[in-house]
Amino acid sequence: ISYLSGEKLIQHIDKRKIYKRNSFAGFGNPTLNKNNLENQINKFFTERGDFSIEYIDQLYELPDTENELTNISKFFKKSNLFFQNIATEQNVFDNLKNEYDFIAFATHSVKGINKFYNDRGLVLTPINTNSHDNDGFLSSEEIKLLDFQNSPTILLTACNTIDSQYYLSLPYSGLASSFMEAGADGVLLSLWNVNSKSSSELNQGIFKNSNNMYFTQALRNSIIDIKNQKEFSHPYYWAPYIYLGR
Repeated sequence: ISYLSGEKLIQHIDKRKIYKRNSFAGFGNPTLNKNNLENQINKFFTERGDFSIEYIDQLYELPDTENELTNISKFFKKSNLFFQNIATEQNVFDNLKNEYDFIAFATHSVKGINKFYNDRGLVLTPINTNSHDNDGFLSSEEIKLLDFQNSPTILLTACNTIDSQYYLSLPYSGLASSFMEAGADGVLLSLWNVNSKSSSELNQGIFKNSNNMYFTQALRNSIIDIKNQKEFSHPYYWAPYIYLGR
């Protein structure tokens, strides 16, 4: 199943297929707090974050996302990966205008500090916390400026990436609409806080044995595989993922 943000987009539906010849870029495991895992409450061990922007410097790192994105990259003939000190906003803007077909962000998702204007964004490595340009918070407003050249499919494996931009705003008005406005062909979103392990397996499963397969079919197969595992049989693990695509 794929969703549309409006009925007028039906005439523009372009079913995206996955090919080994496609190109891939992945951003994950930004450089954050390496030493505070012991002090986090239990859910912070297993979920990819749902914090306010003021706590970015305290977020824990996600080293498992490096394995996740590295395994995905092996499917493609051309790929670039950005981890730790190079998983920055600057590298997002410098590199993603290239012709990538699939782009994945495996990181935390956080809210802005304004109560009514959440401006949910993605966490990257903070370089200059005194500047909006490289503060580690890739906001929905900044994403609109990316100007993709190849209509990529975006995979957002973070928490609550479907969140609207502000109170009572239209559906998909946050990260989803920002990526679409920047030129994305489709966006994989989450409906709630995702479990890091099941999210990793879902992403890798999408590209397993999926050459010449429609993306939505590959996503369906991966969800079914996760659902059939006893460890992840509860809907919490496999049901939050939806694909918003043109």
